[in-house]
Amino acid sequence: HAHAALMIAAMSTASIVNLMYIRFLGSALSSADLGVFFSAQSILLIFGAAFGAVQVSVAGGAAELCAAGGGGGLRDFAKGWFRIALGCAVGITALFAILAAWASGFLHFGSPLAVLAAGLAAALYVLIPVMLGLFQGMQNFRAFAALFLADVAGRLGSAVLFHHLGILDGTGAIATLPAAFLVVTAVFGPVLAVGIGRAGRPGGGGRGEIALLDVFTVAVSLISLGCFSYMDMLVVQRVFGGDGPVLDGITRGTGAYGAAAYIGRSLIFIALPLVTVMYPKARACVSSGEPALPLLARTFKSVAVVCVPLSALCVAFAGEISDALFPALSAKGLVGAYAVAVLPYVFLTVTAYFCLAVRENWIAVALPAAVGVQAALYAAFHSSLEEIIRVMGASGAAFCAVIAIAAFVRARRREKGRDAASHGGAASGDPSPTP
Repeated sequence: HAHAALMIAAMSTASIVNLMYIRFLGSALSSADLGVFFSAQSILLIFGAAFGAVQVSVAGGAAELCAAGGGGGLRDFAKGWFRIALGCAVGITALFAILAAWASGFLHFGSPLAVLAAGLAAALYVLIPVMLGLFQGMQNFRAFAALFLADVAGRLGSAVLFHHLGILDGTGAIATLPAAFLVVTAVFGPVLAVGIGRAGRPGGGGRGEIALLDVFTVAVSLISLGCFSYMDMLVVQRVFGGDGPVLDGITRGTGAYGAAAYIGRSLIFIALPLVTVMYPKARACVSSGEPALPLLARTFKSVAVVCVPLSALCVAFAGEISDALFPALSAKGLVGAYAVAVLPYVFLTVTAYFCLAVRENWIAVALPAAVGVQAALYAAFHSSLEEIIRVMGASGAAFCAVIAIAAFVRARRREKGRDAASHGGAASGDPSPTP
């Protein structure tokens, strides 16, 4: 209970600080610069989905090693993950450097420096989920919470500093992210090293295994989910950003759209703590042979109780919310529509994590297919910001329904099969009827 209270307090405080950060950027940047920032942030959120899979894997392995009796293999386990992270960081940096000129032109960023700043942010962030996963696995929740808070505080501090230095444009706003990640790594790296040294004393534990195949399956699913959820911002920046061609009668509003998207997507982030709790519980249900569907139903109900009223508030008070967070923009016409369109993605996030928890690996095929269909729809229908929101909402609702129904049917069929096997074994006198 103490750990749970600590994490709730830390995440709530971090959310407030992050709102201050976004509010500061909203008042300091132009609409065009905000559009660049939110587009780059969407790219990073897609990468962040894969890094979330890394954190889960690291936390699980570290917890098993510590529980084995002193964590004798924890040091080698951590070194292995950091080697992988550093290799990924080098690859990400090279990828963004190669694509910088093309991507900046395609997304109308105005300068390749914005893409390079995003690449540096993605490269440095690779280390953060490994650190969080190790702290989580060692149950050092104080350090976990402190790192979480330091990250968002570092972004706000960097934004204020860059503003005073006169370099807070679109590229400067993106650069606040790697600046924060660099500070966090420098501060918490030694703290983590000390913690691993204490937990990794000789005389206990085994060697931690890095199950890269499982990480790959989860990463493919979560990256696809991120693309499906955040692609709209990149489409808007491509069609309406910079100095590119504009359709007749369409005004540029990438910053206003990004503001509406930020407000609406907050509903997804609100649901993540519930997903975090559901994931291990659903995995435990599978391991113990208990039904997991009631857990999914309860999670849906909890998400609906929180997010549906908040979506309604965004519709009812779109102007007030927009003016409070982004007074320099006119986003109120988009906030309400986006808050409604994003709701299916909240439930899709729950469903996707449930499928991964109960090892329904078909989700790693279904989600990439959904991304392809959605991309085709955006290519065909993008005449206005409102139309893009409609495409986003309709495609999200359709695929959420399909995937949720498939997950329910497969889980129900699996549970019926387990019940039948149990009854059959009991009738034959087999004390262990479940294969």
